[in-house]
Amino acid sequence: MIVFAFFLISVFSATLLAYTSPKVYRLEAHMKLYLPKDAATVKELPTAKELATIIGTIDAEKQAMIFSKKAEEITDFKIVEMKGAADKFKIVIEARSHEILPEALRNVVTYLENMNVIKSSQEKITRELDQRIQDLKEAYAKSVSINKEIERKLHSSNLSSLGFNPVEVNQQVLDMKNGLYRLEQERLHYRLIQPLDDPFVSKSPVKPNKTMMITVAGLCGLLFGVFAVFIAEYSPGLKANQRTKSSR
Repeated sequence: MIVFAFFLISVFSATLLAYTSPKVYRLEAHMKLYLPKDAATVKELPTAKELATIIGTIDAEKQAMIFSKKAEEITDFKIVEMKGAADKFKIVIEARSHEILPEALRNVVTYLENMNVIKSSQEKITRELDQRIQDLKEAYAKSVSINKEIERKLHSSNLSSLGFNPVEVNQQVLDMKNGLYRLEQERLHYRLIQPLDDPFVSKSPVKPNKTMMITVAGLCGLLFGVFAVFIAEYSPGLKANQRTKSSR
């Protein structure tokens, strides 16, 4: 009866707690620190582990700074380094409502981008991209001008085409134009912190885990019940032995 009573009390308490605790939803986003190829002003970026260290402990004050009015709905937030990739990390956010999780992720990314080490690196990289675009624009304009002059002279028969392929010249100008377009697009959409894929948002609550809570509580109740029975059965005998020894 004692074992059964402990089991019932444990299971009932765990069930009550599981069904009255607030539901918690989770967002997981895989991110990377992106450094453009041939970057000269910034040679390397902080690793994900260093980034987590710089952020430090997320206390209530820092959480309010990151999530503003939604901070009370956030139950947990952490940055986890992805194994085998120093420039990749995972953002994990848990909240009482799954609807606020996408906005919470944007708040975290904005907070990271405004950190001094990230902000200064991004500013240096964007200035470098702007300069490379300007240099390429000037080179492209010069190439177009030279190409037009060559075509004009070819049509006027003032320039021999022997050993000279106008198609190759046109292709070089076209390649330069395409390279300029790609560089401009990279500059337009450049973010030092970039997502690797679409974030995962749980549609069903991840906490509380009702099945786990009730199962563990039931097992603990059985163990405590057995232990209580053991104490109840053997304690009187031990006390009687002690009295007998003391009377002798």
